[in-house]
Amino acid sequence: MADVGIRIEGLPRLSEIMRRVGTLQPVKTGLRAGARHLQGKMISEKPPVSRRPVAQFWSDKQRRGFFYYLNAGKIDVPYYRRISQNSEDLTHSWTTEERNGGLTQIVGNDTKYGPLVQDEAMQSRYHKITGWKTIQTISKEQTDEVVRALKEVVDAALEGK
Repeated sequence: MADVGIRIEGLPRLSEIMRRVGTLQPVKTGLRAGARHLQGKMISEKPPVSRRPVAQFWSDKQRRGFFYYLNAGKIDVPYYRRISQNSEDLTHSWTTEERNGGLTQIVGNDTKYGPLVQDEAMQSRYHKITGWKTIQTISKEQTDEVVRALKEVVDAALEGK
């Protein structure tokens, strides 16, 4: 899946202030809270189940790919979420990972088909039509909330709470 991120301007200056205070733990805690918030949004922002038929192929490449995977036994028709043999459960596969000693938080999903559902550059027309938001859109929409959460934790630490 594509890399997306929320860059917090002034993080080096904030790190220096927190070093003087004695710890970067409040920054790490705030970043972790922001990552978990974003993970929760990735999970909750799915549209209602669509009963819209996928009645046509958008390209010859898509048609050939469909029949290749069908004949190879890699997809089931009809497909049943969490029941079909190759269902990877996109919604429940979102995770967070810490890097850089907790100063970098990664929110990701390793399902093979995830980019076709939620990546701006690869999202299929069907998923766009049925209301799936891209990871890029969700990240942009949540930037202010993530920054607010980080600021709240750091402010509390600076005030000695």
